[in-house]
Amino acid sequence: MKICGITNKDDALNAVELGANALGLIFAPRSPRAISVETACEITSALPVFTKIVGVFVDHSFNDIVDIAGKVRLDVVQLHGYYNPTECYALTRYHRVIKVLHLTDNDMLDGIERYPADAFLVDSCVDGVVGGTGVTCDWNLARKMACRVPVILAGGLTPENVCQGIKKVRPVGIDVCSGVEAYPGKKDYSKVREFLKKVRNSNDST
Repeated sequence: MKICGITNKDDALNAVELGANALGLIFAPRSPRAISVETACEITSALPVFTKIVGVFVDHSFNDIVDIAGKVRLDVVQLHGYYNPTECYALTRYHRVIKVLHLTDNDMLDGIERYPADAFLVDSCVDGVVGGTGVTCDWNLARKMACRVPVILAGGLTPENVCQGIKKVRPVGIDVCSGVEAYPGKKDYSKVREFLKKVRNSNDST
């Protein structure tokens, strides 16, 4: 269960205390949830050692990703944008890799196995926005993909619909951002609590 778009230490510690096992830090400058390397280091230095830290990158260069990942001590790099299989493979030498797909049609699944990623995060497709849109993706397509590769479900998930998404897609992981926010960049602790409770209950019933 990953809470993405963490921008401050209090939100990070609260999410972990409530049961999140992974946190997402966004390094894309255009995102309203983007943070600096300095702030990211302050957050990660305060976290328990078992918390997985995922760095979110959008068309960053290989060298920038490796440099930031080393400074922040990232466990996983999440790649939005036009990264090809060769670039993904190069990064797997240093970190675990999540490749993001904004699902629109069946053609997007062609050749998906060529990407040497540890998992694929499926998100909705909204022009000009790379994530945190609050729009659900096509769960039927996501389910087809989950039958072929490890899928992390994202896109418009909330405490109200996450159980339905898990039942429909059967993902290996769940990623939420805007669905547990008070406003972009600030988490709503009651929503985080309810969301994580619903995910745990859903997993217990499967």
